[in-house]
Amino acid sequence: MHPSHLAAPPAPTLLTPVRPIRGLAITVVVLLGVTTLVDLAALVITVDRVFLLSALIEAPDTVDMVAVDCNDFLYLASAIPMTATFFTTAVVFMIWLFRARANAQALMVLPHRRHAAWIVFGWGFPIVHLWYPRQIVDDIWITSKLGSAGFTTLGHLTLDTVRRSPLVLAWWLSWLVSMVASAFAYSLADGEDLPSYLLTAKIEVFFAAPSAICAALAATVVWKITAFQERSVFASPPAG
Repeated sequence: MHPSHLAAPPAPTLLTPVRPIRGLAITVVVLLGVTTLVDLAALVITVDRVFLLSALIEAPDTVDMVAVDCNDFLYLASAIPMTATFFTTAVVFMIWLFRARANAQALMVLPHRRHAAWIVFGWGFPIVHLWYPRQIVDDIWITSKLGSAGFTTLGHLTLDTVRRSPLVLAWWLSWLVSMVASAFAYSLADGEDLPSYLLTAKIEVFFAAPSAICAALAATVVWKITAFQERSVFASPPAG
């Protein structure tokens, strides 16, 4: 967006104080890193599983069944830390989103497009989960960035028409690929035979890269929004 489209920034006056957010942001970024490391460890096990299952289908007499049993155990066990880190990260990320949204509204008194409740429900509600979370993050990004620079309105623009962040878009597209597309792919591998197990393992290997990219982009989005909001605090004149 070009600054000429916006109201001239006045001296910053926050009716509601911007609350500290760096600690939450650091926690989210660290958890995203931990989740990625756990996923990479599971990826190694899954790649080994692909080779073992392929061999079992093509030349079962050449396969060491002890190795197969060991891989089965590790493959099932890896689901525990993967699930734990995923949901822990998701919860802390949503807590950060609530704090970031409150700060964004303090910086720029402008109605966001979605109710705050969608920060939680938007991820799992059918159909709307394809775009509601991105709209929430887009609104936080825009109002944090502009509010921290002292802008109070969008001029003739709205949150529906203002130019959005390419970084947020890239994060959201990687999320859709890693979660929505992979869920569809898994539905194609619904079976209890070796070919189905092999297809599931190949799907997990294929979608490992989009998941890692999504985590890296999410961490960057969190850090950038946090930086916008901290800039507003440091730029504000001392009280009194």
